[in-house]
Amino acid sequence: LGVSLASCSSIPQKSEIDGFTIETKVVQPKPAVTTRKTVKLANLAAAFQVQIPKTFVYAQSNGGEFDGQPFAVYHSFSADEVDVEDGCPLKAPIIGKGDIKANPTPGGKVAMTSHFGPYENLAKAHAAMDAWFEKHGAERNGPPWEIYVFDPTTTAPDKVRTDVFYPIK
Repeated sequence: LGVSLASCSSIPQKSEIDGFTIETKVVQPKPAVTTRKTVKLANLAAAFQVQIPKTFVYAQSNGGEFDGQPFAVYHSFSADEVDVEDGCPLKAPIIGKGDIKANPTPGGKVAMTSHFGPYENLAKAHAAMDAWFEKHGAERNGPPWEIYVFDPTTTAPDKVRTDVFYPIK
């Protein structure tokens, strides 16, 4: 018939919410190595500065070839604490060891948006995603994640791009 399944749904493939373009798509998981830790919200940035490089060093020293930018999966998030899994995607799986796990990146049907600017303002992108879910009656299907597209140490703060993904049913 030539009709995509997405066109039969009440969820749009692309929409604007609070200045953010939100798209639905299917993301393929990739092999990755990750670390997972529960940290105080106030210590999240410091945890990233330790955990993400730890996964990169482990991957490099164990024959891993990078295939994308670092990411973080937010398994739970409260006003005080965050259960976060940080990692780096790889071209092929490698074996984890200790607190470094061989876990694939998330995948499946998602709603996603891109945030441009400092990490301190990322809450605006997440608030737009919350509004998108409410407006379209979409159901979440797992924890959200972020991909850190540009390195904030080498990119102007207003140009830093973070892609935000929410799995949907």
